Order: sequence, then structure tokens, then C-alpha cells
Amino acid sequence: MCLGLASPDGSKPLEYGLIAEEVAEVYPDLVAYSSTGEVETVQYHKLNVMLLNEVQKQQRRIDEQRDGMAALKAENADLKSRLEKLEHALFTYAAQ
Repeated sequence: MCLGLASPDGSKPLEYGLIAEEVAEVYPDLVAYSSTGEVETVQYHKLNVMLLNEVQKQQRRIDEQRDGMAALKAENADLKSRLEKLEHALFTYAAQ
């Protein structure tokens, strides 16, 4: 969804933009249309708000995964401790 443009002589730096037709396929509300319904341009002023929302959703998912990992680590530590106790009891019983 990215297009890079620069002047042929190199006098202007490379600029990046989104291809409006591709954006329209994914997020139609981010695109301006002509009176005939043709895709004209990306409405960049709407892009920041949409991206902020997506970043917030991603952060919530990261937080949920972090919490899940912490719970799994605690459960794993508990299971290791129980296994060590069972192994100790087994070896003690076998030694008798």
C-alpha cells in the first residue's frame, strides 16, 4: 500500500504515500471519492485516528498475552515444584 516518489534529477527527496485504490479495498472510509464514485485520494487526516485505535487494540492484546504468560509461568513453576516433590518421594520409597 505504499508508493515512493522522487524527482528524476534527485532534487526532491523520496516521498511516500498510500495507493488510494488499495486503501479503498481495506478501509473505504479513508478514501475520498469523486461525484462519479471513482477513488480520488486518501484522506490522510483520518489516518492518524484510525492508526491510534489500532495501536490501542494491539496494546490491549499485548497486555492480555503478557498476563497470560505470567499465569502460565506461575503454573509451570508450581508443576515443577510438585514434580520435584513426587520424584523425591519416589526415590525415597524406592530406597527403602
